Amino acid sequence: MPRSNFPWSGLGLAVVLLVALCLRLPGLNAESLSSDELFIVDHALGVLKSGYPHRSLSGFEYRLFTYELVPYPLAVVLGFFGLQEGSLRLVSLLWGLAATALLYLAGRRLWDGLTGFVAALIYACSPWAVCWSQNLFHPAQDQFMAFLTMYLFYRGAIQSPDLNRPYLVAAGAAFPLTYLSWEGTGFLLPAFLLSLFVFRRQNWNWMKSGVLWGIALTALVVVFLEMCWRLTAIPSYLLVGEELNYSTTPMSAFLLPDHDFWFFWRQFLWGENRALLSAAALAGLPLAWRDRALAYFLVLTGTVLFLLTFFMEHLISHYFYFLFPGLILAAARTLLTYLRWAGELAALRAPWLRVGLAGAVLALFLAGANSLGLNLQRLPYPSEDEPFHERRNYAWIDFRGADRFLLQNHPPGEILSTNALHLHLFHRVVSPLATQERPMVTEFIDFRSQPAVFREKYTGARVLKSRRELEEAFCRHPRLYLTLNAYRRLADADPLFWSWLQSRCTNLFFSYDTAVMLWHR
Repeated sequence: MPRSNFPWSGLGLAVVLLVALCLRLPGLNAESLSSDELFIVDHALGVLKSGYPHRSLSGFEYRLFTYELVPYPLAVVLGFFGLQEGSLRLVSLLWGLAATALLYLAGRRLWDGLTGFVAALIYACSPWAVCWSQNLFHPAQDQFMAFLTMYLFYRGAIQSPDLNRPYLVAAGAAFPLTYLSWEGTGFLLPAFLLSLFVFRRQNWNWMKSGVLWGIALTALVVVFLEMCWRLTAIPSYLLVGEELNYSTTPMSAFLLPDHDFWFFWRQFLWGENRALLSAAALAGLPLAWRDRALAYFLVLTGTVLFLLTFFMEHLISHYFYFLFPGLILAAARTLLTYLRWAGELAALRAPWLRVGLAGAVLALFLAGANSLGLNLQRLPYPSEDEPFHERRNYAWIDFRGADRFLLQNHPPGEILSTNALHLHLFHRVVSPLATQERPMVTEFIDFRSQPAVFREKYTGARVLKSRRELEEAFCRHPRLYLTLNAYRRLADADPLFWSWLQSRCTNLFFSYDTAVMLWHR
């Protein structure tokens, strides 16, 4: 496909990276670290200590059995800066900037520099991308690795009539890194296979390629070994409750009576402010017959969404985040193609008029891709999850405020009941008891205690499971401090217990979705 002469390509990349940095850096530490982020931090400390991600909880060694590679880049940052809360999210910031640069380079290599520039600029301004670039959890890393794998596979197996061995080998090396960043990206394997059947249906010589078969076998071995590790890392009888780490194992979700078959399609295509992007990408379907790269990303995105719909039990919006760069590329390419045709059909010979038309449409398009311009969050389907990581400046649980209050007001020696991993990691405040924030949360059963007790999975503290156990704790201690994080879940799940707790305790501190209470005789 002919390339347009997009001037100053290096300058264009620098501009989008600067925009991405300016949108991500100021709010990098505005929100308190979440329990998922601190979970990764704890395992990164295990990497520094023993060379592999793990934690020690009440004598048990809890080894990481999903997104196993995520703690390693963080361990490098910890090695340089130490356990400083202000520097931890530099890892996710770098992943976000790397994804922006990769989008620019992919668009430039597959089509032209203008497509790469527009796609990278949309991604740089997207509130969804900004939020995950300010979060330590796996989506920022697995998105970059997944998009890199998709791009390399296209260059190696789809773009040319013959297989391109260097790109194919690079894609084969990138897939294990992608899969071990988050195992839900394993749905890319059947999508890659389908793309081979779709785009090489006229030439079946690829089935004789030893390199392709070797890469496929390696990928399957990695998937098989990881699943075996997941089943054997922690004996299942030690765990009770709902463990989302198992959610990436393909299941017959379509057999569940309450399964929502439209969740992934609805949330990915129309959730939050992605309506304009999705409309532009879907408008590219007529162009896909003549544009191989555009068709590839549309086929890949549709296939993975189909597989997630039927084989992913848990319906969470960040599970499809790794598909977002492909949607942006397809939307940017479609928009620029139609703009070029519109200019030709209207016979706009005046350069300033053609540039003005393109600029006006692109401005409208970019406004719909970010929350700084048009406020489109409520026009399409609103987020069905709380949009902590999809909408900028959305309030998060104030772990940090509760921790600071306790550090200033909690007398030494007083018994504390909390599940706040912040205190354990940053301030070394030992909490022997934990309050259950919601039903069915994952816990350990410690059979060494008589009788056996439940222990919280983040800190190893004993979990107070019922009102009776909490009353027993009240009887044993003249004063007891309680920290309730995400207390709205507790209030919604058991309003009677929440009312009883408020009647027995004094409220010392309230912030967004977190509370500190005191019981005393």
